[in-house]
Amino acid sequence: PVNTIEQALSEKQVHARAEFKQKVADFISNNLPMGKFGWPEPVGDLVSYLSSDRLGILTGSCIVIDGGQSHSMI
Repeated sequence: PVNTIEQALSEKQVHARAEFKQKVADFISNNLPMGKFGWPEPVGDLVSYLSSDRLGILTGSCIVIDGGQSHSMI
């Protein structure tokens, strides 16, 4: 089975670009449903599930794990 994961901007990515850190933090806290940055552990948990025998018939999917970020941009 082939599936993909689309993840949100993470706090680590924002720290890599210090000049944007405060602007991005303000935008996320004011505009995104969860009001916080993503972090790696939920993505790792999803990868673990997708590579397990429990997956069943899920295939050909793009799973968005972004705390509502993509929905709030519509």
